[in-house]
Amino acid sequence: MGPDISFVRTWAEWYGNSTLLSTAVTSLHLGGMLLGGGFAIASDRATLRALKRPEPLATHLAELESIHRPIIVGLAITCLTGIAMLTADLTLLASAVFWIKMAALVALLGNGWRLRQTARCLEAGPTDPVRWRHRLRSAVLASLVLWFVALALGAALPAS
Repeated sequence: MGPDISFVRTWAEWYGNSTLLSTAVTSLHLGGMLLGGGFAIASDRATLRALKRPEPLATHLAELESIHRPIIVGLAITCLTGIAMLTADLTLLASAVFWIKMAALVALLGNGWRLRQTARCLEAGPTDPVRWRHRLRSAVLASLVLWFVALALGAALPAS
């Protein structure tokens, strides 16, 4: 006996037949990207500016830690609504663009973890702060690239 997929069929039917529902889910999805990505990009910019200054990063690193929560909230909203959209159209599973976007999101999460760990190490006062500042800069640059790649792949997904 196979799994009961009646819920998936029902959801796909509701989603496909309701402009209001599909618009609401898509809007929440984009809103999650805007929330998470907006905070991340603004934070990335501030970090790049702080890294150019010779003074210690302590104040900026404390601010960087506080930015983490809204980014995670935005990503969680995006993930939940993405699952809702995928469930409404399982043909996306056959799309290479979909899987590349998923890989970009996994890379974004991994890079976010790397960025956060690097900032924490810098806060603790590493023995080689130049190396760790360089590592923070590379994580921030990767973050900027990955947010825009994820957005572009999401925009390309309907056409794939």
